[in-house]
Amino acid sequence: KQAEEELRRSYATMQAIVDNLPCGLSVFDGELELVVHNRQFRTMLELPDRLFDTPPTTFESIIRHNAERGEYGPNADVETVVHQIVELARRPVPHRIERERPNGLALDIHGAPMPGGGFVTTYTDVSERRRAEHQLEERTAQAEQASVAKSRFVANMSHEIRTPMNAILGMLELLRKTPLTARQRDYAAKTEGAARSLLGLLNDILDFSKVEAGKMQLDPRPFSVERLLRELSLILSANVGAKGIEVLYDIDPGVPDALVGDDMRLQQVLINLGGNAIKFTAEGEVVLRVRALELQAARVRLAFAVVDTGIGIAPEHQRHVFGGFSQAEASTTRRFGGTGLGLAICQRLV
Repeated sequence: KQAEEELRRSYATMQAIVDNLPCGLSVFDGELELVVHNRQFRTMLELPDRLFDTPPTTFESIIRHNAERGEYGPNADVETVVHQIVELARRPVPHRIERERPNGLALDIHGAPMPGGGFVTTYTDVSERRRAEHQLEERTAQAEQASVAKSRFVANMSHEIRTPMNAILGMLELLRKTPLTARQRDYAAKTEGAARSLLGLLNDILDFSKVEAGKMQLDPRPFSVERLLRELSLILSANVGAKGIEVLYDIDPGVPDALVGDDMRLQQVLINLGGNAIKFTAEGEVVLRVRALELQAARVRLAFAVVDTGIGIAPEHQRHVFGGFSQAEASTTRRFGGTGLGLAICQRLV
């Protein structure tokens, strides 16, 4: 009698513990009979009391009840489903699944075999987390759609504006070939300069929009490194003007001349970096360095660097310079001009 009383108290203590777990719990023995469970197990699975009125409650009776009420699909064959699940339970293995019940309750189910036979299973309600994930996915999809729509609109508008801009440049070129006074020639030259600046801005916006919309495509082809750098030198030299700046090229002898790649986009990146260096350097030098980091039979990895003696970028502003339509400081735009798109485009191209 004393042993029975101690066993009863032990069972009552264990039942109080499992009833206060933050999850549903069920334990079946080697005969697939329910030996321990808590109220959360009944509540989460909406199991009726009649299944537990006459012990022992078997695993098969619970599975049959679930199958008959459409828990495993409205068109599932009850006998086939019951047989398959019971056979799997006779050879339990550790498993974890997430399942959404017909009432919308999402459960995270963990199962593991018991040392003496049978298995233990826990059921955790993850409906709130699933709803938050679905909401996040919907918001992300909406944001992506809005971003793509915005980029397409900007790209289309930029393209539409470029057509009349090219016409304006063509007419200015024709105008400058007609007899003009010195003042008229000066006006025409300044107008052409402003038009070319605007065209450059439109090209930047168009490139930025293409990259944002995922429409930018690289076009690898054979090219000469020497020719690319020679053309780059002519473009950058034109940017120097009357500044007391020397543009230098420090090329690793190990860099092969014949490569395959998108030389136009590579040149676009180098023009932007080199042009920035010249723009923000009053005197001194701008150096373009090219190093061969890795050289294989059919592949080479190059490192390009642009170093200058210009104003530099304060550490607190460095993380902003690759953002679209942004520059290191607001005063930079007033002093040096620019759209703040160049580095954003370069980063995405790279």
